[in-house]
Amino acid sequence: MGFLDWLKTIFMTDGDFKSRPKDLKPKVKSKSNKAEEKEKVSKSKKPVGNEDNDWVKVVNMRVEAMPMNTIKRLGITIDRYGYDHFNEYKANEWRIPKENREEVALNRLQGFKSIRDHIQKEGTKAQKFHLESSIKGAVLYASYLKGEYKNNKAEKYEIDNNWPAKETHFGQELFKRDITGLKAYFKERDGMERMFNGLTYAIRNGSSVRKFLNDSNLIKDKELKPIAAIGFADVASFLKDMLKLNENAEMRKDYNACLEAVKILS
Repeated sequence: MGFLDWLKTIFMTDGDFKSRPKDLKPKVKSKSNKAEEKEKVSKSKKPVGNEDNDWVKVVNMRVEAMPMNTIKRLGITIDRYGYDHFNEYKANEWRIPKENREEVALNRLQGFKSIRDHIQKEGTKAQKFHLESSIKGAVLYASYLKGEYKNNKAEKYEIDNNWPAKETHFGQELFKRDITGLKAYFKERDGMERMFNGLTYAIRNGSSVRKFLNDSNLIKDKELKPIAAIGFADVASFLKDMLKLNENAEMRKDYNACLEAVKILS
C-alpha cells in the first residue's frame, strides 16, 4: 500500500444525519404477494443493523461519498482510510466539550461495532470496507483520548514546530517540508494527488512505473507530460525530507517511484 492518500470525503459526526441515504442494497426481483405479506409479518424481526439504524446510515453515507470502484482504483486500504477518519475526528473534536469527548468516542466505537455482525453477513463489499475503516478510526481516536495512542504514522513525519503547513511570501508558495505540507500541497492539486495515488497503487499491484505512465496517457500527452513531471518532482522532494525524519520502506518505495517517473517524463 502507498504511504499517503488524503482524500476529500464526508465524515459525519455522531447524531449528525442531514438526510437519509439511498438504499444501497443490491436490487432484487419483485416479490410475490405471499412474500410481501410474509415480510410484513416479520418486519419487526429485522436485525439490529438495518437501514433505520443510525450507524448503518453513517456507513451508507460514506459508501456514497467514496464508492468501491474509486477505492480500488486509488488503492485505498482499510488502515489508510481508518487514519483519515481518525484525523477527521481530531480536527472536529473542538465541536464537542472536552469533558464529553471520551464518552462520545466510546459511543461511536460501540455504535459501529454493534452493526458489525449484520454488515459482515448482509452488507456489500463497500459497506464492509467503510465499516471496518470507521471502526479503525474510532479505535485510534478513543486510544488517542486515553493517551494510549502515540507515535502514529502521521506524527512521525511532522516537524515539531508551530510553522503553518503553507505560507505565501511575495506571491511565492512555501510549504512546510513534512506531512502537513504535503497534505496542503495535495489539497490545492487534487489532480496530482490522484496521479500519485494511482502510481503507488500500480507499483504494488504488478505494474511498473513506465506502464502506469503509459496506461495513464501521461507519456503521450504533450500537455500533461511536463505538468506531471513537475508534480512528481515536487512530491519526491516532500518524501525526501520526510524520510530524513523517519526512514520507512514503503515511503522509500514511493520516493523511488516518483524519481523514476520524473526521469521518464523529462
